[in-house]
Amino acid sequence: MQHADRRGILAFGVLGALGIATGGVLVTDYGADHRDTLGQHLTDIGRDWERLSADQALARIDPIEHVLDLAGPRADSTWQQLHGVALIMQTQALIDGGQVDQAARTVLRAGRVAERVGDRQTAALAAVLDAEMLAHSARDVARRTGTPVTGEVPVQRMAAARRKAGRGPTAVIASTLLAQALAERNEDPNVVAQHLVDAEDVAGELDAEPGFGVWSIGHQHAFGGAALVRAGVLDQAGLWLHDAAGALGDQPGALAYVHLQQAHSAAAGRAWDEAYAYTQLATARAGERADSAWLSGGIAAIARQAGADWPAARV
Repeated sequence: MQHADRRGILAFGVLGALGIATGGVLVTDYGADHRDTLGQHLTDIGRDWERLSADQALARIDPIEHVLDLAGPRADSTWQQLHGVALIMQTQALIDGGQVDQAARTVLRAGRVAERVGDRQTAALAAVLDAEMLAHSARDVARRTGTPVTGEVPVQRMAAARRKAGRGPTAVIASTLLAQALAERNEDPNVVAQHLVDAEDVAGELDAEPGFGVWSIGHQHAFGGAALVRAGVLDQAGLWLHDAAGALGDQPGALAYVHLQQAHSAAAGRAWDEAYAYTQLATARAGERADSAWLSGGIAAIARQAGADWPAARV
């Protein structure tokens, strides 16, 4: 079901519960209590994120974003700030669901809203997601054509997002994903490692509860481990990914990402049976996240790399 259609179906049942009447009449106020209720709903979604499919996440985010969008200029900046966060979450769910074109439009809205109210971290996170979508596109072309990843625009945009984030939580994400992008372009592993050190330095300064947009140490090591795999530092990558799996606990989506990166690491050494076993483990551990585009796309990329050596191709 398309995103816009789903939101329309939900409007009668869910938006009514959030304060919107039928007939297009606005019956709510824009006070702090209502804003805090919506904010708590988003916090709850962020807490549940690793257990939600893209469709499930969107089904919960879309009605809230719609209410915040309707508030528009009548609401104060705190409402608009919350709207930026909702749009960021919507963008990530759209990316996970493979709706990249809609995600690209949504992240631009998120960036504009965040910039308008001076929310530096959300604006930086919008820039991170925009850069990561560009990086993914370059990665996908390289995988399909069997050529190296090229293009400096994703790196430049991720570096700009890192600068925008300052020493806030988004800086940890931006530095780590910048390390990934540089590793894909065969940058010196020492340079890649410097960005991972930067991420760790910033994370050590933060006093923020992990949640959506604030990585836990498990997420940091999972995505950092992926950067090390791409840099070819496989022994160190293995340690990071092992630590990530231990730190993440029962978070199906993140654990599936770790196992996918372990599969990429095995594939780098042409250990196809091991890589296949990790892809099977990733799918099994993913739960509701098993339909995520990043998981199916990653497994397909490894299978293409293996060709006739892929265990499933031998059957």
